[in-house]
Amino acid sequence: MAKTSAPAVRKERSTKLDWVFSALELLGKKGLDSVTIDALCKKLGLTKGSFYWHFKGRQELLSAMAESWASTSTKDVHIQLRDSGMSDWEQLSELNRMSTQLGYGNIDRAMRIWAENCPETRSAVRQADKDILQFIEEKLTNIGLKPEDARVLSKMSHACSVGLFAVGPTLDGAEQDSFNKILVDVIDRLKQ
Repeated sequence: MAKTSAPAVRKERSTKLDWVFSALELLGKKGLDSVTIDALCKKLGLTKGSFYWHFKGRQELLSAMAESWASTSTKDVHIQLRDSGMSDWEQLSELNRMSTQLGYGNIDRAMRIWAENCPETRSAVRQADKDILQFIEEKLTNIGLKPEDARVLSKMSHACSVGLFAVGPTLDGAEQDSFNKILVDVIDRLKQ
């Protein structure tokens, strides 16, 4: 008897996070105006009924996106890195790689643009920045920088990363690698 493949199965159930993460991905790729209920239904292969099961409307989804960005965008990555067994320096390097290669920069840039006109989103971005700065400062202190140097360098490093997200589409990999090399040189000098 010939084996037949199973028909494509439409996703019947979703979680609130499915909608939020898909919305954040759309935000990063196409901007806030692209985050519509219709676009998300099409992207997820789900119905509006499924959307309204989780959210009262688009505004509630937008609030959930901001909340998710503030509470999980950085914390999950930091937990993963802390539990990885990598050295502090390797964790910093991996954080940089992940942020540039996994689309985080696109979402970060879009969140910052959105935050210009939305206090809730501005608060979410501030919380995410606070978490990132704390993580970087901790790693820099652990590798031997004085706490005051680690604090300043974490802010400089994060500001440069945010700037790279903004100009990233015009840079090639060699230019981003050059930034990383300069950062390593600065840290080595401060450790002495």
